[in-house]
Amino acid sequence: MSQVYQDLGAVYETYAGTTETFSATIIDPDLGTPMNLTDTTKFANGNANAKIVKPNNNIIGIVPITYNDRTNGIVQFTVDDTIATNYNLGNYIVEIILGNTSNKPILQQNANFNIKRTR
Repeated sequence: MSQVYQDLGAVYETYAGTTETFSATIIDPDLGTPMNLTDTTKFANGNANAKIVKPNNNIIGIVPITYNDRTNGIVQFTVDDTIATNYNLGNYIVEIILGNTSNKPILQQNANFNIKRTR
């Protein structure tokens, strides 16, 4: 279980033993508004991932990101029951990393990610 909680603004929550798809709006760091992701050379399909990370930087899972609505900066990622387990209950960070056609990271945004005990 993670021990340190840092408020990163956005929070995604799931329950142990479940599979859930999350939508995230990528914010333009210069403008503070949803980022246009239509440049497929800069934001390439297949080169974007969400890493679920403990505060000590241990990775508990990496899942692919899909571009749901590029114009409005919306991406999606799915966390399944191999990551959302009772063993992994706690507060984590999800690192949303978008890469270019050379698989070089172009943009990273972090959010809180919580795995809760199933009711």
